[in-house]
Amino acid sequence: MGTHLSIKQKLGQVLTAALVMGSLVGCGGGAPGTSSGGGAAGVSSNASAASSTTATQPTANTSTAAQGIATPASASKDGVATSPTPTPTPSSPATVPSITATGCTCTVNGVKVTTAAAYTTVTVTPNAPPAGQVFLGWSGTAPFASPNVLSTTFVMPSSSVTVVAMFGSQQTIPQPVATHPRLWITQADLPKLRSWAAASNPLYQQGMVPLVTNAVNIYNTQYFPGGVQNKTWPDPGDTQGYTGPQTEQYALLFAFQSLIDPSPTNAIQHAQRARNLLMVAMNEAAKGVAVGQPFRDPAFAIYNRGNASASFFPLVVDWIYNATDARGNRILTSQDLATIRKVFLTWSNQCLNAASTGGDHPSPTGVTAQSQLLPGGKAYRMAANNYYLGHARLLTMMALCIDPGDDPAVDPTVSVGVLGNSLRSYIKNATGAWLLQEYALFGDRTDVISRLGLPANADVGHCSGGLPAEGTMYGHSLGFLFGQLLALKTAGYGDPAFTGPQAALVNDPVFFERYVRATATMLTPAPQVPAGANAWMGPLFNWYTYGDILRTWVTPEFTPNFALLGLLDQQNGVASRLNAERWLVSSVVEGGASKLVSRVSSPWSYGVDGAILTYMLMDPSAATATDPRPGYPTGHYDAGQGRLVEHTSFNPVSSMITFSNSWQS
Repeated sequence: MGTHLSIKQKLGQVLTAALVMGSLVGCGGGAPGTSSGGGAAGVSSNASAASSTTATQPTANTSTAAQGIATPASASKDGVATSPTPTPTPSSPATVPSITATGCTCTVNGVKVTTAAAYTTVTVTPNAPPAGQVFLGWSGTAPFASPNVLSTTFVMPSSSVTVVAMFGSQQTIPQPVATHPRLWITQADLPKLRSWAAASNPLYQQGMVPLVTNAVNIYNTQYFPGGVQNKTWPDPGDTQGYTGPQTEQYALLFAFQSLIDPSPTNAIQHAQRARNLLMVAMNEAAKGVAVGQPFRDPAFAIYNRGNASASFFPLVVDWIYNATDARGNRILTSQDLATIRKVFLTWSNQCLNAASTGGDHPSPTGVTAQSQLLPGGKAYRMAANNYYLGHARLLTMMALCIDPGDDPAVDPTVSVGVLGNSLRSYIKNATGAWLLQEYALFGDRTDVISRLGLPANADVGHCSGGLPAEGTMYGHSLGFLFGQLLALKTAGYGDPAFTGPQAALVNDPVFFERYVRATATMLTPAPQVPAGANAWMGPLFNWYTYGDILRTWVTPEFTPNFALLGLLDQQNGVASRLNAERWLVSSVVEGGASKLVSRVSSPWSYGVDGAILTYMLMDPSAATATDPRPGYPTGHYDAGQGRLVEHTSFNPVSSMITFSNSWQS
C-alpha cells in the first residue's frame, strides 16, 4: 500500500480513538450480560452448525401497536388482553385455582377441567361460534402462549384466571396495493423497465437477451423437451441447491421477462414457461412433507436453498398473477393458485417454527406483543442471523402475493385473521413479530427507543452501525432484509402509521446511510487484477474481512444487497445514495465495470436475481456511477459492534487499519 509522510501520526490517532471507543462499547466486559470479544451475539456464523448460544425470550402478556387488522372493540389490537401476566407461584395445598371459561373448553391431558394446579399446562379450544359469527382470538387473564391461533395453551398461575373465546363478524386484512405486480415491482415501474428493453441498452441486448436465450434452450432441452415435462426432472429439488439447474431460478427469469419483453407474443410464452416450471415444484410440494423427497423435505424452504431462492416462488406468482394467454385466459388458473396456497401455508408454518441453526424465529411463536418479543427492552440478537432474515423475507412475500379472492378461510368458522387460517393472516406476524425484532436490532438506538416507547437504557440498535453482524462471508444476508423491506414497501406496508412503528425500518435513513458508507470504507482504495491463472476474474476490490471467511473480495452474491437497497431508496424517493449504490453494483462487485454485462448474461453461479436486479437498478440514461468515497470521511466506526475501519486516505498509495472490540454472546 506504500507509505505516507503523516502515516505514523495518523495511525496513532486512529488507534487511540479506537481504544477509547472500544472501551466505551465494552472493553473488559462487552455489552451488558455478555463478554467482550469477536462475533455476533446469538448469531450463528456457521451455515450448517446448530447454535448453542441462542438467547431465550421470556414471555409476558402485553399488547403492541396496531398492525392494520380489524379486531373487536373488547380486545387489544393484537388480540391479547392488556392485563399483566400473573407470575406462577406454588399454590396452597388447600386452594386450587379456578378457570372461568367463556365460549371455550379447557383441558389437561385431554380431560376437561375448570380448575388446575399451578404450573399445569392447560389447552384451550373454542366452542362452535354463534350463528353468523366466527372465532376471532383469545382474551382474558390467562397467560396465553399465543393469543391469535385456533387452539392455544397457557401455564396455570397460582391465582384463578378467565379464558374468553372471542367471536364476531369476519375480519378483514387490509390490502393497500391490490394490483399486480406488487413485490419489488409495481405497475408504475413497468413502463420504465419496458423502455429499457431495447437494442440501445447494452445490459439488455448483450446481457438479458443472451441470458434468456440460453434459458429457453435449457427449458426446451432439459425441463420440457418437445413441450413435455421431463420425467427425469433435472432439478433434484433438494435442500442445499448446489447441484442441477434450479427450477425457481429459471421460473423467476421467465416471469421477469414476461413483464418487460417488447413482444406481446414472447411475453405470453415467457409467462407460460414460468408457470409450467412453478407448478412442477408446487405440485410436488403439495403432496405433503416427506424427508428427502424433491421439493417436499421439511427443510426445503428454510435451509440453504430456501435461504438463497425460496423467495423466488412468491415473486414468480406475483409477477405472472395477471398474465393471460392469446385468448385472454389466465395463465395461473384457480386450481394452480389453490395448490400454491396450500404449499405456502405449509412453508409459512415451517418459517414460524424454523430451527435451521437454532432460535431463528420469534418466540413465543405466533405472538406479536412487544413486551414478549423485546422483554425488558432487549433486542433479540438472533434477528441478525442469515437464516432468521431468510425466513422473514420468505414469510413476508408469501403472505403478500395472493389476492383475498384466492385465499379464503381454511376453516370458515374461524376468522381469516387467525394465524394460519389464511395465507394473508401471516402478514400480521411478519410485521408484528419478525419486522419488530429486526427493527429493534437494525434501527438506530435512539430512534427505536423513541418509536417503541422503550426505557432509556434499552438494549437495542446493535446492528445499526452498517457492518454485517455475521461478517463478510454471510454479510450478503442483509440482502434478504432489503428484499423483505422492498416487498413491504411496494405492497403498501411501509407506512408506520399503517403497519406500526417498526415499519420505520422500511425507510431508515440512518441505517441505510451507514450501510453504504461502511461497505465503501471496508474496501481497499483501488481494485487489483489477480496474477496468473485467476487474471480472467478481472479487477477485484478486496475488503476488510471478519467472521467466517471464504473469499477476500466482493463477490457477485452481494449484488442483491446493493441493488435492492438502491431500488428501495428509489421507491422511498431517496436519490442521495443512488450513485454509490450503482457504483457498488457496477464497479465493485467481482470483475468491476468491465465484467458488468457478463455478470448479467451469465449469473448462474450466484443467482439469477443478481442479473435481474442489476437491470432494474442501472438506468441506461443515467450518468456513469463514480466512486463516492472522496466525499466520505476516511473512517467508519460501528458503535454497536465496536468495529473501526480507518484509512490514511482513499488514494491508491495509502494505508488502512481495522480495530475491533465487539460484543459476543
